Amino acid sequence: MTPERARDLIRAQSQFPYWGNYSRFMTADERDQVMEAFRTAPSGNISVAAIVHRIARGADPATGEIPA
Repeated sequence: MTPERARDLIRAQSQFPYWGNYSRFMTADERDQVMEAFRTAPSGNISVAAIVHRIARGADPATGEIPA
C-alpha cells in the first residue's frame, strides 16, 4: 500500500456511516499487508488504524519508525 492509498483509506473511513471501518475500503492484498504488519508488530497494543496511519506517514507499518 502506498502512502497516498493509505490517505485515501483514511478519508474514506472518516465519512458517515463508515467511521473507523478501514477494511471496508481495502482490497484483499491491502488487508493481507496490514494483517502481516499487525502480526509482526513488536507491541501487542496496535490497531489496523494505527498501521494505516503509519503507512500514510511513510513509516514502517509494524514499528512506526520513519526510514532515514
